[in-house]
Amino acid sequence: MGLINTGIKKISQFFGPKEFIMPIVRDVSYLGEDTSLDNMLKNDNVLLIFTAQWCGACKYLENYINKDKEMEELLTKYDVNVLKVRNPSKHYNYLLKNFGPKDPIDVIPKLVAWKAGERVGEYRGAPPTLIFIEKIEKWYDVN
Repeated sequence: MGLINTGIKKISQFFGPKEFIMPIVRDVSYLGEDTSLDNMLKNDNVLLIFTAQWCGACKYLENYINKDKEMEELLTKYDVNVLKVRNPSKHYNYLLKNFGPKDPIDVIPKLVAWKAGERVGEYRGAPPTLIFIEKIEKWYDVN
């Protein structure tokens, strides 16, 4: 069960059975310690989005992923945990060093896809919708 589903379950324990929608893109600080990040990145489907607070394209991408029903269905289908790694933040340097892109970050947002501990793809910038869908399907398809 991915972070999306477990997050909804945990929140419903506090708020009861009311309809509460957890955002798909969540700040990496939600996870807490580096060890839980390591476990997730080694065992689950994870899309890291390296970003900065001032980045307009990053905010657009995050809003788009969180509000588009097709994106939600796609990411749920492949059980992808989408984590925003904002610079500066507690986990930024650790994730950049251990799970970041192969090349230095020269453009943000920078997307890095992980599948069961293996880096399966990267993308520079905010991808247009069709390219984003194509990349998610390529990176996380089980076939």
